[in-house]
Amino acid sequence: MSFTPTILTTLNIAKSLEEFAKKEQCVPEDIAFEIVAFATYYAVAPQNKWTKIEAENRASVVNVATLTNPLYSFTEQYKIKLFPNKINAQYHPILALITSKDMTKINLVLRKGSTMVPDKLGAQFYLKAIKAKLAQAGVLLGLFGLNIEKNLAPLWKAFTQNNTLQEDIILPIIRALPAKLNEPKRLVSHYLSKHSNQRTALESGVDEGELIAQYYPATFSTGGRNSKGEYLFDATNFDAYDTLYTFDAATIRRTVQNDVLSFYALKTGFVDLTDQHFAISNSLTLGVASLKSTGSITPGGHRDIDIKIVEDDINKDAIEKGVAIDVSTINVRGSIASNTSIKAQTVEIGAQTHKKSTLEVAETAKVHLHRGNLKAKDAHINKFENGTVEAHTAHINDALGGVIIAKEIHIRTLYSNATLIASHEVSIGSIVGQNNKIYIAPYKVPAYALELETLRQEIADAQNILIAMQQEERSRIIEFEASYARLAEYQKKAVMAIKQGQEIAVNVAVKLKQHTIDREQIDELTRQVQLQQQKVATLQNSLDRANEIWHHASVKLLSSWDGKQAIIYDYDPEKPMQRYMPNGLIKEIVYDNINKTQLLEGKW
Repeated sequence: MSFTPTILTTLNIAKSLEEFAKKEQCVPEDIAFEIVAFATYYAVAPQNKWTKIEAENRASVVNVATLTNPLYSFTEQYKIKLFPNKINAQYHPILALITSKDMTKINLVLRKGSTMVPDKLGAQFYLKAIKAKLAQAGVLLGLFGLNIEKNLAPLWKAFTQNNTLQEDIILPIIRALPAKLNEPKRLVSHYLSKHSNQRTALESGVDEGELIAQYYPATFSTGGRNSKGEYLFDATNFDAYDTLYTFDAATIRRTVQNDVLSFYALKTGFVDLTDQHFAISNSLTLGVASLKSTGSITPGGHRDIDIKIVEDDINKDAIEKGVAIDVSTINVRGSIASNTSIKAQTVEIGAQTHKKSTLEVAETAKVHLHRGNLKAKDAHINKFENGTVEAHTAHINDALGGVIIAKEIHIRTLYSNATLIASHEVSIGSIVGQNNKIYIAPYKVPAYALELETLRQEIADAQNILIAMQQEERSRIIEFEASYARLAEYQKKAVMAIKQGQEIAVNVAVKLKQHTIDREQIDELTRQVQLQQQKVATLQNSLDRANEIWHHASVKLLSSWDGKQAIIYDYDPEKPMQRYMPNGLIKEIVYDNINKTQLLEGKW
């Protein structure tokens, strides 16, 4: 095998040898190399800017404190000379390395049959070959290989007796920094309970995101750094834990941070540990809820506990008088007695709610016959009789009397004496009865007020983020311009080196590369600022339209108006109300389209 000796600059010798061998159509073993020069670099997070380790800064950069600090990273750049691998009869080292699993310990093996004339030239030849072998294995010579000569004394002694080794010699050559053991592995259970009865199960629970248990592998008094410059953490005990305990990935999340396995609830409910298997359970079925049998059930609606209460006797209430329930989801096959309070994320009542019952539902409420008091985001009621509803959206099949307050109200059949208060829309299939009042009064609708407040807060938050981003952008630009005042000089040096057929100096190449990285980061930050500006503008447009919603609010009726139903516009508490009594087939009524001569002012 023959090729012209070549000089390369590389961060990975083994990879460069493979690439060169492929180019020359040979195998890496056909190529020999020697290290012409090398430089060691370090970087510190989060900046991660690579800086060369020089003689004057070496003591402050390469020490136990920095090597055991995970924020530090190290790498090396080599200039190597490649030439055909030919056996030298006088100096022929047959080398191998024995490494520990974590690469903190490396022993040099000099195989039987290696030859060396024991003179100064032979010692230099062998030392170069050994350093090349270590560098090819990824060892950072600038950290752990500067003084390996002192470990090679037995080697020189062996060759004074015979120029050819008669048996293998094994020498400890590299000792890096293994992590030091502090404590053995252990499991800490923050919540592991088996409940003996239903009431305990309901009154206990965990929240979404709550820490359930943590597994600590063997901990270390200090971190470590192996011979390749990699920061060490211990993962040897993880498999043992996985074997002992399993978990339901649908309800529990496991994270690994600083060698610690942490188990979190993905949903609210209570922890179930059966046969060393973690899970979050959230479903329970009861026959009846009463003060005597279950007491009030109040683990908190934020906890994802579902309750099913089944009472098939139509003469009995499924939830008896005086019971308070605060859970995530409640499904009742039966009725709700008076003086009953229910808080939940979702509710489904298969029968009726009595007059003095109270339901507060964060999401969806479904009720067959409603006579009580209901607050929900989305209310679905089959029959509504003289109760109250406050919602974002109310869907009602048959409505008689009572008060319904929502951003949107949708009623199939409206009977008599009902008061509807909306901010956005009222749609009715047919009206059978009289004395119904339909208010377009946004400020009286809590869901609308919440919408405005949420938009204002989102705008304030978005503006604060925008200000911070703009400040960071300005700061980064100033810093960038100051840092690269000499950029033209570096560029000129790079061009000159290329013209002269020389390699670009490492410090110049590093500076130019860092300039490109910094410029790209600033461009990305500018793009993010523009996106944030668009977000603020979009939110402001939404708020402006929401403030004028009463102009666009619509009242729809599929059948004809009889002139006996009042639409009342009450959009400002400081201004008189305006009443409109529609007559005839008008499918959609919007304030801006009404003939203002048909509006009467007053208070109704």
